[in-house]
Amino acid sequence: MSLLSTGSNNPPTLVIRPWHHAANVVSIREFTNNAINQHHGIQSTERFGIDTDPDGDGFTTELTRAGVAALPPVGSGISAAAENFRARQWPPGRRG
Repeated sequence: MSLLSTGSNNPPTLVIRPWHHAANVVSIREFTNNAINQHHGIQSTERFGIDTDPDGDGFTTELTRAGVAALPPVGSGISAAAENFRARQWPPGRRG
């Protein structure tokens, strides 16, 4: 398998498909909506509507559009921020 191509008659043989194994998801936003529902049982208003309780747990408007928008940057940046924090002394001159 190869990612390299020597020209249009010799395309790469390895195709990388992000966001699920078959690339069924078209955006990080859709991925987030699916994952938050499947793995955490939280229903977003974007997917299920405002003031609905599709799982019957007694909570409505569990995650707004703004919440869905905030999750990918937080999730992708949190590990890098944590590593950066551990790599340096904070506050300077003290170990935490």
